Amino acid sequence: MILLALLSTPVTIPIAIVAAALFVAGIAVTGALIITVVSFFFAAIVTGVVSFVVGLGTIIESFWTGLFYLGIGLFVIGFLIMLVPAVRAIVSWLIQGVTTFSRWLYKKIVPTNRAEQNRKRGRR
Repeated sequence: MILLALLSTPVTIPIAIVAAALFVAGIAVTGALIITVVSFFFAAIVTGVVSFVVGLGTIIESFWTGLFYLGIGLFVIGFLIMLVPAVRAIVSWLIQGVTTFSRWLYKKIVPTNRAEQNRKRGRR
């Protein structure tokens, strides 16, 4: 048995390195997606506010152009206000899913010791 473990070491070490690299890459991609969504949200907020302010400044000079920019600014701000509950629900669902997956993975990887097994069975 020990001989088999020693012979399989040249294969298992690169597999472990690749698995760790894939895990790190997954975390990096998830972080990049989160940063992208947050930056898009803030860019939309800035666009709405700037459009509204430009509309206020332009309405004196050219009424219809100012009204157009005011409308765009109000539309973007209103749309973002309507998106807030949906985004909160999606983030809550994602956090719950990751938590459930982590618990499942932990139970698969970490073996239970005898004390935990006896507690599950109702013994002391």
